[in-house]
Amino acid sequence: MKKIIIAVSAFATIIILAQCGGQKASNATQELDPKTMEAGLAIISQNCISCHNAETPESSRVAPPLVAIKQHYLGIGADENTFVNNMVAYLLQPDEKNTKMPRAVQRFGLMPKMDFTKEQFEAIAKYLFYTDVEAPDWYAQHVLEEQKKFNLPSDTSLAAYMEAGKTAALTTKAELGKNLLGAINNRGTAGAVEFCNLKATGLTDSMQNVLHTKIKRVSDQYRNPENAANLQELEYIIHAKKQLAETGDIKPKIQEMEGGMVGYYPITTNKMCLQCHGVVGKDISEEVLKRIGTLYPQDKATGYGENELRGIWVVEMERKSK
Repeated sequence: MKKIIIAVSAFATIIILAQCGGQKASNATQELDPKTMEAGLAIISQNCISCHNAETPESSRVAPPLVAIKQHYLGIGADENTFVNNMVAYLLQPDEKNTKMPRAVQRFGLMPKMDFTKEQFEAIAKYLFYTDVEAPDWYAQHVLEEQKKFNLPSDTSLAAYMEAGKTAALTTKAELGKNLLGAINNRGTAGAVEFCNLKATGLTDSMQNVLHTKIKRVSDQYRNPENAANLQELEYIIHAKKQLAETGDIKPKIQEMEGGMVGYYPITTNKMCLQCHGVVGKDISEEVLKRIGTLYPQDKATGYGENELRGIWVVEMERKSK
């Protein structure tokens, strides 16, 4: 207990120095309600730091340090509203589907639901957004090691699986696209929504039989709950979105799994996609929106622009013996 108290005290001192100039803090902090910042600091110091303390050795952690949480929720230049809303959504209801840290969930499990109000969670999020957070000594090396996991090894057998999975994904995409375009031409966009509801899964399943490969589409913003990404898939989606923002391109990924290989291939939006997945009130008509609401009451798959990551193809392949 004594060590925890000392750690909390040290953390509070570091954060206070950040506000007073000991560390560089955002100028926007001056525009915030001081009571909000004080509330955020108090909750973090009294309730969060025992698990998220930067001083805890990497091998002894029970949760990621605050600096890792902040960096994952910032992503590629997230603004205050996005940062706060995403963090509060997770704190209110810790869930695999809305985490920004799938690898942390894999390692530590879901955090327990805390007995705080939405306003208190907002205070925590705003405090973290506007304050420089201490990074432990091992953190920079940890980030480099994590990034290396996304680099494809120079192994010709892996490259062959990468190409085989890509062919399966593109073949399935072409079959779905052909049928979807036919539905749009025959019944309009609203009719195409019904086609997807009734036929898309069946077509994907039939292509599995033709190609003798397990194929599925998943997303972090799914329309059908059956297409929700799991933790491993969500990890790739988060990385792919960062890659797209930084370079304008996304590299597929191949990795070993028990008994075989699994490939991840990006699905990006084009102009036609926006009729059903674009911005409500701009790209999506009222008729189409009504049909989506009827068929997919849990829909999360709107708000996209062109050339954004809509989801991914996941192709599972048996590994042949040499």
